[in-house]
Amino acid sequence: MEFLYFLSEYSTSSALAITLLIFLCFVRKSFLKRAQNQKIVEPKERFLEKGNVSLSAGVGNHSTFKETILEVPDSQTVTDTHKESKPPCGCHNVIWDCFEKLNIVEECIYIPAKPIEYSKPKSLLIYGGTIRPLVDGQPTVVEALGIHGGKVIATGSVEKVKNCMKNIRYETVALAKEYALFPGFIDPHVHIVPTAALYGFIDLSPFEGSRLRPFYDISWLRSRIKEESSHVGFNEWMLGKGLDPSLMPFNAKTEKQGLNKLIAFTPSFLDTVVSSVPFLSLSASMHTAYVNSAALRKIYSSSQSIRNKYKDFDSFRKHVEDAEGLQEISGILPAISCIPKIQLFKLLA
Repeated sequence: MEFLYFLSEYSTSSALAITLLIFLCFVRKSFLKRAQNQKIVEPKERFLEKGNVSLSAGVGNHSTFKETILEVPDSQTVTDTHKESKPPCGCHNVIWDCFEKLNIVEECIYIPAKPIEYSKPKSLLIYGGTIRPLVDGQPTVVEALGIHGGKVIATGSVEKVKNCMKNIRYETVALAKEYALFPGFIDPHVHIVPTAALYGFIDLSPFEGSRLRPFYDISWLRSRIKEESSHVGFNEWMLGKGLDPSLMPFNAKTEKQGLNKLIAFTPSFLDTVVSSVPFLSLSASMHTAYVNSAALRKIYSSSQSIRNKYKDFDSFRKHVEDAEGLQEISGILPAISCIPKIQLFKLLA
């Protein structure tokens, strides 16, 4: 009663302001309690000291912030749902799991996406190349097909498709001989969100758009990394994605030596490519991370569980060399946690 009488002595706006303040204090208390229950690690120092660092623009003066050290769960206790699920999960993504476990996703500053403007689908008559639609549920090769209203309405010879579309205003598209068209063929295993999150990583894949690069070998990799090395900021890591040894030339063996082998992106090998800064690149599958020695040393010194498991750095290095990289979430999570948080924020913003 005394509280209500106190509120009545002030104007309505003042009462609302006080009520709102009490509500915000309650929300903050609830959040801190939930964070404690979930063992969310709060930085001892705010990663920003001043307000002149723009994460959304991805720029900032390195002297204006202090690096935040992340505490990471024991890598030996991390559950890998990809291996445990039955049948194995086809859409699991290790990197996104790492971001979530480190609370990077929740803390990141997002830029609202602009609304997508959709245009009316064109009506097309397509011929040439190799056209393989499904006709009555069976794969078939046809000379041409017609599209109207976003759907395939006719297949067959050019004359047949023209006749079916005689009352429709359409554009004609001639495919080159080496082109192939598979209407309706959709690959749902695309990792849309993680792929977007890795947009700022250096593209080390064998593809330019949807086409294979004309040359994809160690020389190309060295040149690409050298080109990007000047853009690595103070205290930052060089981060790559899409590295795929299966589409590089094999290490040729003689008949007595046995089968040819893929190039192994071990720390010792990557040291010959880049050694001045910590380097980490995700494989094309995103289930393996390749690192150089500079990155490996940071991982070893930052992870208590790794130091408990391996008596010294050389033992840990040998393990990664033999495994040809860091495998799955138990191996990749300690590496992701070593990347300066401000750098991850800039990449995800």
